[in-house]
Amino acid sequence: MTENELNEQSVVEQQIIETKFNSPLPILLKIRDFIFGKKRPEFYTRLTVYISALIWSIFLLWHTISFFAISFRNLIFNYKKIDVEQLIFDRGAALGFYQQQFLSLLLNFQLISIAAWSSVFLGIVLIWRKKRSFSIFLFGGIAVYYLAMILFLGFRYFNEDITWFDKISVSILLLITGAYYFFLVLEKKENLEIEP
Repeated sequence: MTENELNEQSVVEQQIIETKFNSPLPILLKIRDFIFGKKRPEFYTRLTVYISALIWSIFLLWHTISFFAISFRNLIFNYKKIDVEQLIFDRGAALGFYQQQFLSLLLNFQLISIAAWSSVFLGIVLIWRKKRSFSIFLFGGIAVYYLAMILFLGFRYFNEDITWFDKISVSILLLITGAYYFFLVLEKKENLEIEP
């Protein structure tokens, strides 16, 4: 090999080495394939997953931000002069709670909500993979979310503090995933009848 060819080969090898670990794309693609699998489902499944994932991300983001806002309320007051603690105490008093009691219950509810919406995400992944077991995680997560809300904060909190957007979004999520479950059961049943 000539010196020119050796230089070109070393430049190509150096470019491969430099780009191999500098870009997060290969790692992200491997994580995506691990979570969702390599097989892409048909349009209706993808549509169900996309709508469900949008609703899921809104709720998970909201409860995560709420948890951190409550947890770091003193820091927020020090930097932004917004008295988050007093706002929570006032709202708790309006709902009939003692100040510290409502703060503790609200913080616990936010943690349970994060866990419940994480379960919903697992259900969404199973929808992508066309597994009927998605219903356990998705419907179970939503049930835990509402049960925790009513047990911790009461039905009045559900009526007054949960917006119509939230109620409609969860209703849409339940409607499309319930319909998807019905179609998935029919599809599996038809496949069993066709195969000898």
